[in-house]
Amino acid sequence: MKRKVKQLREGYRILEDVYSKSNRPIVPKNTVVTRQIIDVLEAFLIEEVHVDEISKERPKKEPPAKTVSEIMKSAGPENDKTKNSAESGGKLPLSEKNGGKIIATDLFAEYLTGVQLFKKEFEKWQNGLPVHIQTIREFFIPLLEKFLKYPNKLLMLQNFVERNDYIYHHCVSVGLITGYIAHKMNMKKGDCYQIALAGCLCDAGMAKMNRKIYLNKEISEKEYAEIKRHPVISYKMVKDTPSLSNSAKMGILQHHERLDGSGYPMGEKENIHPYAKMIAVADVYHALISARSYKDKVSPFKAIEMMMYDMVGKFDLSILQSFMSYIAQYSIHSHVLLSNGDVAKILFIDPKNLTRPIIKLVKNDEVISLENHKDLFIEEIIEEY
Repeated sequence: MKRKVKQLREGYRILEDVYSKSNRPIVPKNTVVTRQIIDVLEAFLIEEVHVDEISKERPKKEPPAKTVSEIMKSAGPENDKTKNSAESGGKLPLSEKNGGKIIATDLFAEYLTGVQLFKKEFEKWQNGLPVHIQTIREFFIPLLEKFLKYPNKLLMLQNFVERNDYIYHHCVSVGLITGYIAHKMNMKKGDCYQIALAGCLCDAGMAKMNRKIYLNKEISEKEYAEIKRHPVISYKMVKDTPSLSNSAKMGILQHHERLDGSGYPMGEKENIHPYAKMIAVADVYHALISARSYKDKVSPFKAIEMMMYDMVGKFDLSILQSFMSYIAQYSIHSHVLLSNGDVAKILFIDPKNLTRPIIKLVKNDEVISLENHKDLFIEEIIEEY
């Protein structure tokens, strides 16, 4: 059924891709509506969407003091250009919340803007233009700073990935996640910026390849050999950039190396730069949790489990454990969609059994442990508190 955006409730599922003025969806189909999704739709001036009322029982939350659209309207006709800020790359309006503290009205709308700005740069690289770090910094570093203030939002990035635009989402998200890992490991702010930029640019070399290669479900050995060249190409694209540190450049070059020697391009085992080890965790994690043209996504819980057990020996354990503690810390009180379609709230997570938390079903307040319900799995995080 069609619903006005103003009438949406958290828990509805969007049934069709939602477009603005471009040919790329701003919200992909099957996205579960959250407060943030509503704000994104309002930011792009979407009036109505097709939805399925899958979880009307979910608890309601009070809306923010002002929505993006309300702020846009209150700006008056002289500021009409701000209405299209998310598409044009301009900054979204801000609102005063949390005792007067100025924060972004909608962090995810800014994230989507950042993805589109990155895509423009990527397309320039495809056309032979050089990498301009300053252009990337101008939109990426402010975005990183906001996610560092609200790290729980990083758990939701995969809900905005558009399959055909995966590479752009992946680059921005890997940069953000890597920056947070560095921050969590108490690195200096300047170093956090450098490693985050390295994460954002580590796949820049993909711009020099045939787009079909990284969209195909199956690739030939020759095409895989081509993909394995991208770290070297990415490195060459930035190696003469003075504003990017040598450590960041090594992180880009080595982000596909693995501690067991199974990585590429050199098959390093012992001489992998710490930056590369952090980017590797962020890179694989985001690839697992994202829907792509040839695969479905897994939940953050499943992704970490796969990296801990199915890919044992490949990643720095201290980095992986630090990131695992982040997942556990910020998943508490989140709402999740279960494999049977039910929505539940996470009450407790045992760090040693990350994928099997204790949850409370929204429909009847029943508290269960997923450890005792092997047939149930967490499909995705759909809301955090």
